[in-house]
Amino acid sequence: MAADQGGNDALDSDAGMGGMTPNEVLTSGENNTTYDAGFYQPASIGDYVWEDTDGDGVQDGTEAGIGGVPVTLTGTTGDGQPVTLNTTTAPDGSYLFDNLEPGTYKLTFGTPAGYTPVAPTRAATTH
Repeated sequence: MAADQGGNDALDSDAGMGGMTPNEVLTSGENNTTYDAGFYQPASIGDYVWEDTDGDGVQDGTEAGIGGVPVTLTGTTGDGQPVTLNTTTAPDGSYLFDNLEPGTYKLTFGTPAGYTPVAPTRAATTH
C-alpha cells in the first residue's frame, strides 16, 4: 500500500507499508485532521485445469486434472504497478495465485502437448 496517492491529502492514505505515518509537529492550538489509513485484504485467483473429455467447456466430476500446465498472471495493481507471475499446475490440475493486491489481472494458460484449448482466457478484476 502506497501512502499519499491521488493528490488530495484529506482523502489519501497517509499510512505506508507497516501502517506507519510520518512524524507530525503540532504547535499549540494547531489541528491536522487529514491523517487517514487505507488497508486492503489480499486477493487470490486460481482453480483447476482439466481434460474436457466431452468438449463441452464444462468441468464434469469425472474429468481429470492436468498437471504441469504453465499458467501466467499479468496485469496491474490498483495503483498501476505491473504484475507478472508464473506457476505450473499441480499433478491434480490445481493452481493458485494468492496474496494479490486489488487490481486487474489476466490469466494465460499454456496448452499441453496433444491438447486443444476449449475456451479463451478472460480478464479478472479483484476488489
